[in-house]
Amino acid sequence: MFYKNYRKVGLQEIDFDRGFSSMLRGRAREYYFDTLVFRKPLLTFKQMHKAIRTHFKTSERVLDYQQEWIAISLQRIIDDNPDKARLECLEVIFADIRKIQPRIPPTSSKDQQLRDRAHQAVLGVPKYNLALLNPPAT
Repeated sequence: MFYKNYRKVGLQEIDFDRGFSSMLRGRAREYYFDTLVFRKPLLTFKQMHKAIRTHFKTSERVLDYQQEWIAISLQRIIDDNPDKARLECLEVIFADIRKIQPRIPPTSSKDQQLRDRAHQAVLGVPKYNLALLNPPAT
């Protein structure tokens, strides 16, 4: 998204770092101004981009997105929005799916898929809370 928007406004790659903060919102913007902007030596665009991705793309966050993905259901949307027509509820689901899907990494292997599903299956069971704070890579 950064590259597409920068090119759309005519910025050359050498100037990407100057426009970086204007593309950020919410917690990413806060992290940028609290942590990255005053670092010495100054970070390049690629370094800032990598720092933001590394900070926010943790296994815990991925599991959170996967939980949101699994929780999407028409019945839940209908129950939460009794004043909306069924078609409007479907539109809410489609919006949720479009929002969450890019944040879920493609599964690279059956082992990874099994690990992720096992994590999801034990969420909410107090006995396993400690193990899920920092999920292992395998």
